[in-house]
Amino acid sequence: MRTGWSPDVRNAVNIARMAEDIGVQALAVHGRTRACMFAGAAEYETIRAVKEHVSVPVFATAISTHLPKQNTARTNARRTG
Repeated sequence: MRTGWSPDVRNAVNIARMAEDIGVQALAVHGRTRACMFAGAAEYETIRAVKEHVSVPVFATAISTHLPKQNTARTNARRTG
């Protein structure tokens, strides 16, 4: 899932809660809106908010390409909680 439709319409937490309510057992969150596509910085704070509001595992899929590969997973985990 994405963080929302556009920077002005972020609904990831609500969508994640609905998904959990219907039985989804894990979520992958791409840290950008649909309008942003793959451009711009990842919204780690939105991914963290999703993780804080659901009990299922949440995986961040927006990779920071400017980080060395060995640090990417560790850095993403630290930023998203």
